[in-house]
Amino acid sequence: MFCSKCGAQIPDDAQSCPQCQESVQKANPPQPAASAQAKPVEIKSGLVQAILVTVFCCLPFGIVAIVYGARVSGLVAAGDISGAQEAARKSNMWSWLSFAIGLLSYAAYIFFSFLAAPR
Repeated sequence: MFCSKCGAQIPDDAQSCPQCQESVQKANPPQPAASAQAKPVEIKSGLVQAILVTVFCCLPFGIVAIVYGARVSGLVAAGDISGAQEAARKSNMWSWLSFAIGLLSYAAYIFFSFLAAPR
């Protein structure tokens, strides 16, 4: 530890500086900030799921799911946890809607292909 007045080195257990006799005040150790103590919030954005359903199922609704999924990390970084949770929920909803419409479209295509096939 060093003296704040003259800069001399002071033993840790000293009550005053040995050179200038300035009284030594023990500094409190710095406390970590409240945000550093808080556990970081992790919200599953559903972005990977949204990309997969966009590629394999239904492009228009999948794009909407990607947009909502991409917003999640930005909202968490801005501190808007409820907004991030809502965006993740909407991303998940649009992903499932895209999956269902894609599945129904493939089923309808196969069904009508068998109907139109010559016998």
